Amino acid sequence: MKLVKRFNNFLDTSVNINDDRLKTLDDRVQAIDSFLSGAPVIGDIFIETIPQGSLAHRTIIKPLPGHEFDADILLHVEPRSDWSAKDYIEELYKAFRTSGIYKDRVTRKSRCVRVQYAGDCHVDVVPFIERLEGSYYITNRNEGDEGLYEQTDPLAYNEWLDMQSKITKGNLIKAIRLMKWLRDYKVTFTCRSVILNILLAERVNNVYLVQDEDYYSDVPTTLVHLLEDLVEYLKPYSTMPLIADPACPGVDYNHRWDEAQYLNFRSKIEFYAQRARAAYDEADLNQSIKLWQDLFGTGFGDLPTKSLATLGSVFSGSQLRKADPGEQFIEDQFTLAPSPFTVKIYARTLKKDGYRVYDLPKRGNRVESNRQVQFTARTNVPGEYEVHWKVKNRGKWIVANKCYRGEITKGSLIHIEPTKYRGNHYVECYIVRNNVVVARAKQSVIIL
Repeated sequence: MKLVKRFNNFLDTSVNINDDRLKTLDDRVQAIDSFLSGAPVIGDIFIETIPQGSLAHRTIIKPLPGHEFDADILLHVEPRSDWSAKDYIEELYKAFRTSGIYKDRVTRKSRCVRVQYAGDCHVDVVPFIERLEGSYYITNRNEGDEGLYEQTDPLAYNEWLDMQSKITKGNLIKAIRLMKWLRDYKVTFTCRSVILNILLAERVNNVYLVQDEDYYSDVPTTLVHLLEDLVEYLKPYSTMPLIADPACPGVDYNHRWDEAQYLNFRSKIEFYAQRARAAYDEADLNQSIKLWQDLFGTGFGDLPTKSLATLGSVFSGSQLRKADPGEQFIEDQFTLAPSPFTVKIYARTLKKDGYRVYDLPKRGNRVESNRQVQFTARTNVPGEYEVHWKVKNRGKWIVANKCYRGEITKGSLIHIEPTKYRGNHYVECYIVRNNVVVARAKQSVIIL
């Protein structure tokens, strides 16, 4: 059985990192940004810091006891012609060592300077340089006498992963979190998160939706399909396949793996795919829960402690739905019908003194508060149509300030919104023709 509500509850209670930890992490990242912008030497070439890795991809998971969670941030700096690749990390380390706050918290790694915090968190600061127009590099201080420049394009990678996630209605990111949790919980295979992300995200394919529109309809369905598709992909490879960077041609991650680790991973993924399929297909509720627990442990299986009714539910026909005060739903206003047409949302910050302009997907859909974001809808719907927008705020800060939003308004292809309240929010766009929704899209917005 799918057990969608139980999966969502398992994610909320056991897998997803809690919001207070994220708030603390964001505060630490912003403090590092503020320090480095005025630090000796580094401050002279400082451009900005950019969230990267699990922080940008929203794949951070709650650490198991004895484990840490971490954040990667890129330190975008101007290139220095008199510096070698190694110098960027050395000078960054020296800058941190001038601070009473960071002096005893920093260590040098191959590609970063790590800031260690008490408890279960560290932040890796990675020097990031544009050496030629459009060509980006990080540095490795342990390769050769002067270090090595390693080509990469993490902003394009962020955008690619966001695009793949949108195909699955966000379920890809949740499936990645589940697989990272399974890796850490079972400890039966070794796989760097970046490799796991690529192997799973590359399996996402729009063609499957043409064959089955429910192929990525919910978390368990997406998880089972991704595992099975990964098994099929790996079958021909008796040795490690190329783990290419999807955003930077010619770059790969094979150096972060070895043959023994790959072969073990291949075997375990096939085993877990079979287990997941058996649990998914099992018709008996109790037996299905038991089979899912074989994968995820006894923490899986509980329903949310609060019923939908206690959370402010409304009925739409026979469908029970969670709603906040004033929230509206497009299906209550227009007819929904299958359609060959599409709409895409492009989100970009507007200019503000002291801040850079950027596309949200390149920064993991993260944006500072007190900015303005322009959402531009692009659609292939022909003829005349109406454009409607919905902005939904979520999180405890929204509850405290009673600013839920969620109303649906008629507008144009361009919609501008201010950013105010911290949390994970979203914007939806609907293209309506003859009172029928013929295309819709959703854009995540994470306000810091």
